[in-house]
Amino acid sequence: MRKLFLFFAGLLFAFNSFAKGPQIKFEKTIVDVGTVPIHTKVVGEFKFKNVGDEKLIIFMVKPG
Repeated sequence: MRKLFLFFAGLLFAFNSFAKGPQIKFEKTIVDVGTVPIHTKVVGEFKFKNVGDEKLIIFMVKPG
């Protein structure tokens, strides 16, 4: 879960570093799922939108 948070935090920083172009904005960057038993599937949802002035293209998405 921590890897997923770090990935999205890095992604958010990378896209917000540019003044122009696509800019991604997340509603939330953390999903707290509480204590999860081992070998249990957990699903998290991250809602985002492009607030930039160019098309946002997302590729090579990898689960954490």
